[in-house]
Amino acid sequence: MAIFAVTYRYDRALADARASVRAAHNEWLVQLVATGQALCTGPFTDGSGGLLVFNSSSLDDLKRLLNDDPFSRDRLVQSTTIVEWRPVHGSVGATASTPVR
Repeated sequence: MAIFAVTYRYDRALADARASVRAAHNEWLVQLVATGQALCTGPFTDGSGGLLVFNSSSLDDLKRLLNDDPFSRDRLVQSTTIVEWRPVHGSVGATASTPVR
C-alpha cells in the first residue's frame, strides 16, 4: 500500500451546491476512514479546498475511489492534485508501509 495526499480546490461560486451534498460527502469519507482507506481528511479553514490522505494500492485505484466522492461526482471540485507521500514522523507515518531510508 502507498499513502497519497490529495488536495481539492473549490470554486467559491459553488459553495451552496457543495453545502447541499456535504452530508453525503461526509458519509463517504466516514466509511473510508472506517475501512482504513482514508487516514485523515478535512477542509482548509479559508474554504478554498481540503486535504485528504489515503492508503491505496495504486494511483489508478485511488482515482477510481475519488470518482465516487459526491463532490467529484457532482463536479463540485475545481481541481484535484494527487501526490504519493511518504510520511516520516507522526501518527500517519506509523501507518506507512515503506521504510524510511
